[in-house]
Order: sequence, then structure tokens, then C-alpha cells
Amino acid sequence: MTVPKFLYRYLSLRGVKDLSRAIESIERSALWLSCPLGFNDAHEGAVRLKMPTDPVSKADNELLCEILGKPPAWPKQLRREALQDRALEMQHHLDTFQTRDYLGKVVACCLSSVPDHPLMWAHDAAAYNGVCIEIAPAESDFLLENPEEVTYRSSPREYVIGGDEGELGRCVAATKSDDWSYEKEWRVLLPPPEGYAACGRGSFSGLILGRRYRK
Repeated sequence: MTVPKFLYRYLSLRGVKDLSRAIESIERSALWLSCPLGFNDAHEGAVRLKMPTDPVSKADNELLCEILGKPPAWPKQLRREALQDRALEMQHHLDTFQTRDYLGKVVACCLSSVPDHPLMWAHDAAAYNGVCIEIAPAESDFLLENPEEVTYRSSPREYVIGGDEGELGRCVAATKSDDWSYEKEWRVLLPPPEGYAACGRGSFSGLILGRRYRK
């Protein structure tokens, strides 16, 4: 994975809170990270559940029972036929059980590799009333190590029950619908709490003002 030469952070300046955060970010050369549960995509973290091809282990059986809201003793062992029959019911519960659970355990900052997309200015910079910070990852060890490139798909990624939890995390935190592909997004993901993450002096290399920006 090659991090772009520049990444961009669009900021709204509407309201005291937005303005205060923008000023502090620029003064400190730091990014504000917040919980992804509050992001504007209602389908954030969507994952399609896939049944394992191997026999279901005891641990996987317990996990499936938890997803379904059933006691661990129900049943003592889930047969593969039963898993297939329950697939839709399990998918219904997956979002609240795993993806929401995971998204609540990280904080994120959304960056873009493009500084001039009109929809980005409209949505993330208050209809051109905000600003866009140019960031040079090469000047920041933090940004060279942390960004995760977002993958855009027409359908959710699949996750095999009992698989690598790290892969589940990548599915949840760095996958979005291809409706959002114009964002060309990169994400910085860290453990909570919400707050600023310093990028290092010299990493903020430019500031682009929106067409409607007023001092």
C-alpha cells in the first residue's frame, strides 16, 4: 500500500464547535478522531455473513448462538443444515452484534486523496464555506504508518464465521458502498477515546479556502 503524496482533510467552519476544532487542528498540526458510529453513511460497516466450509467448532457454535440471541446450550451443536436455514436471521443480527460493536471500539479520521471534488466541498466543507487542509504524509511518521485505504464495493464484503478478527475489522472499518467512491478516502484508525492525534510539525503543507469562505 502506497500512501499518496498528499492527503486532504475537508472541514466545515459553521458553528463555534466546527470553527474551534478547525483552528486547533491547524495550530497543532493534529487530526480530530471521532467514533465512526456518527458518520453520515447509515450502512457504515456492512458485512455479509458467510458460513464456514469446515465443520462448526464449539467456539463458532457459541458465537453463532450469541449472534442469534440464543443461550449457548441451544442447540448443543448446530448442524450445517441448521446454519444454512438460519443464515438470513443471523445476517439480520450481524450489524448490531459485530459491526456496531467493532465501530464502537475505534475512533477515526476521514481523509481524501483529492482536493477538488465538488461533492466533498458541498458535504464536508459546508457548501464551499469551509476549508481543506493539505497534508504531506512523508513529513509525518504517524501518517505513513496509520492510514487505511478505503475499499469501495457494490455489495458488502463477506466474513467467514470464526475467521480472522483482524480481517473483520478491515471489512468493517475500511469498506464502503461504491456510491461513495468519489471520496477516494483514506482513514486513520486508533483506539478510543475521541481526540486529537498529532501529525508532526511540517506535515500540514497547505490550506485551500472554499469559494464561499469569509473571514
